[in-house]
Amino acid sequence: MYRTLFITFFFIFLTALYGQSRESFQHIIPSSKKSEKAIRAFNDMAYPSAIEIFEDLLREGTLNAQEKGLLAVTYYRLNEPVKAAYIFTLIGEEKLSGEFLYTYARVLQSLEKYRSAERIMKRYAQENPDDTRAREQINTLKFVQAATAIKRYEISPLEINSSNSDFGPFWSNETLFFASDRAMETVIKRRTARDHKPYLNVFKSVKQGQTFSHPDPLFPKLKSIFHDGPLCFNADGTEIFLTRNTFHSVFKQKGNDNYNRLMIVHFSRNAEGKWDSPTELPINEPESSSGHPFLTQNGKRLWFTSNREGGFGGSDIWYADRSSDGWHNPVNAGKEINTEGNEMFPFEDNNGILYFSSDGHLGMGGLDLFMAKNTDGKYVTRNMGHPINSGKDDFSIYVNNDGRTGFFASNRPGGQGDDDLYRFSVIKPVSFEEDASQLNEEAQNQLKLRVVDQESENPVEGVIAGVLDNRGQYLGEAVSEENGEFVINGWTKGDITIMAAAEFYYPYEKTLPVSESPLIIRLSPIPLYGIYGQVTRSDNGSPLSDVTITVSSASRDTKTFTTDYEGRFRIRLHPYSNYQLEFSRTGFSSIQTDYSTFSKSTGYLNLNLTVPLKMKPAF
Repeated sequence: MYRTLFITFFFIFLTALYGQSRESFQHIIPSSKKSEKAIRAFNDMAYPSAIEIFEDLLREGTLNAQEKGLLAVTYYRLNEPVKAAYIFTLIGEEKLSGEFLYTYARVLQSLEKYRSAERIMKRYAQENPDDTRAREQINTLKFVQAATAIKRYEISPLEINSSNSDFGPFWSNETLFFASDRAMETVIKRRTARDHKPYLNVFKSVKQGQTFSHPDPLFPKLKSIFHDGPLCFNADGTEIFLTRNTFHSVFKQKGNDNYNRLMIVHFSRNAEGKWDSPTELPINEPESSSGHPFLTQNGKRLWFTSNREGGFGGSDIWYADRSSDGWHNPVNAGKEINTEGNEMFPFEDNNGILYFSSDGHLGMGGLDLFMAKNTDGKYVTRNMGHPINSGKDDFSIYVNNDGRTGFFASNRPGGQGDDDLYRFSVIKPVSFEEDASQLNEEAQNQLKLRVVDQESENPVEGVIAGVLDNRGQYLGEAVSEENGEFVINGWTKGDITIMAAAEFYYPYEKTLPVSESPLIIRLSPIPLYGIYGQVTRSDNGSPLSDVTITVSSASRDTKTFTTDYEGRFRIRLHPYSNYQLEFSRTGFSSIQTDYSTFSKSTGYLNLNLTVPLKMKPAF
């Protein structure tokens, strides 16, 4: 797992984590000199460079299955799960194994294709019975169905988000502090990370009524030429604990594997109110990374994230206690908190509840937010639920003193940038006493339905359906998933009336008795019309990938499609319709043509037989 948050901040930290992963990709044998360069870029975490080379080789048709797998993993780590899923399907599910198979399941979770993800994860678990990650994740579908039936939070994005990555909120004295790689003016010329993004800095924004002031850099003198942030203050604001990946030097500090390490540095405010020069905390280790510090209210315990020896997997949650004698040796938070996956961003509220992010515990996909309560020396861990968690990465939470409001970060769709800051308020708190059966009891008033094609009996995805109960009360609407299923909450007993609509199907409305679960809804398909073909260069006949095909009609919404790496396309059309088609690609002259399904035979027709789809280079 290597989302944008890792690229922008854990770029260095998780280098080591992937070095410790269950299966390294170092064993892959390149098929050519060019692919060797791409694999080397992948292993160096120069992902944009790796993708550029891999994509060229994919267009040339010279990538083998393992190299395609690396391209898919690279897409996933750069938060492009749609592209990753496409490459995995090119390889063929049956040919995937090991970390490729596991990553494919995680990709599907990120896309909220939970049924398919569960099927893939179960296969991986059978092939890798000792992998605790898989054992945790094989019940994702059931968990998600129960979790999404209960809305526990109101959430909203902050207006101070940028088009870059904003995360790691910390609230103090009516001011929000956070880490960001947004652009800034600085005296020191800051370098650019290997993903071509600026390095992180800490920003502050003062609350002004219901809004926040324009974010400004925190204490310009604290800037370094490398990553700064996130941070935390002590209770009276006289200490800062900051994550930094270099210290007192413009020269990189490296471990044995030639990668920088993150460390926690400490600032103290002197009697004159000025900040002293930073010092490195003694809990840092030269051969591992430490970051994400959080100091408890009494100032006696520092929680942090580290990939040091003695952990359970990738990154773990650790803590170090402080007494009059100084800092004690760090202690791992234990197996109830840490997994074979990655745990990070610890936070402890005033009631002693520990919050953290994890991709190892059972969740909704990517990083989820969790909370843990220490009872009789043992932690009980609970997923924080929906909608604070999603199929994407949800992480770095800060909970206010009231225990019911706060901030977190997520890279879910609908934000302004890579990672965005959100505020939240609790509607229905998570109970540490509830178990899975109790959670399912709250969801027992769900009505489960499944939409299939009447002719093929195949599931139909993307069907918009509305449901009325037997009194004519509107229960709500939902959209069917990949397996054709959807859930309506609030149903008790009695007949229901279903209204459903989907492209290429006749409208559906019927009153049915609920006698099975899921209830099967059969849609009648409109006769099939469509076109297929291949776009090539006019000069040498080679296929053209990434050609944009714009399909417009006076009576329907305009849609766009793209040719695959072999220049091929396949587009379904409506009957009795006139279309305008445009084929365009940068560097080539466009092709425009009309097409009508009037008087055409049903089925997909080869457009190459009637239209010369040979694009001329523009220069």
